[in-house]
Amino acid sequence: DFQNQKYRLEDKLLKTFPEEIQKQKTRIAALQQDSQIAAAHPQDKENFCGMTIKGMVYDDKKAAGERLLLARQEMPNADMMLLGTYRGFELNIRFDSFKNEHQAVLRAELSYPVSLGDDARGNITRLDNAIDNFADRIADAENALQNLERQKQAAEVEVAKPFAQEEELAEKSARLAELNALLNIDRDRSSSQDAPEETEETETPATRPSVLAALG
Repeated sequence: DFQNQKYRLEDKLLKTFPEEIQKQKTRIAALQQDSQIAAAHPQDKENFCGMTIKGMVYDDKKAAGERLLLARQEMPNADMMLLGTYRGFELNIRFDSFKNEHQAVLRAELSYPVSLGDDARGNITRLDNAIDNFADRIADAENALQNLERQKQAAEVEVAKPFAQEEELAEKSARLAELNALLNIDRDRSSSQDAPEETEETETPATRPSVLAALG
């Protein structure tokens, strides 16, 4: 009912929205930091920047990709395994049992999984695309934050609204109080006068203004 819905909204305003908004702000800050790492380690289209896997530096793109494929085969289990570094990010590998695929996971403030295929060069390209995608990630996170802020504002408006029946009850109570006040005045006037004659009593309904009419 209305009251329960109002309680739920109040609970969201006190707990859920502040937590989600803070979480999104923290995510945006982390993405911005990681984007600075990406900007500081650009990938030259002509010259491969190099990849470190298990202490070995691979300056050739194809060789790095092939070593990454070999690391996929060497995985002892599905747990995350640290491989090395790439473009300023920690490079890990894991098997995602839910998606049934091997993934390279770039890590800094946040983690960025990248599906690994069978093409050595193609996997390096996928890693580069993930690292070069921070502008879109930040934009999406900022949009999500704005959406949360709008939801919070809408909830505040709803909580502040009076229940329609409560408003109607308040209006009727005010009218009833007005009626009682008029009746009291009318009764006081009647009690202060002498008893009217019979002819005057019969004329009273026609000549005295109706209290109900006054309220109409």
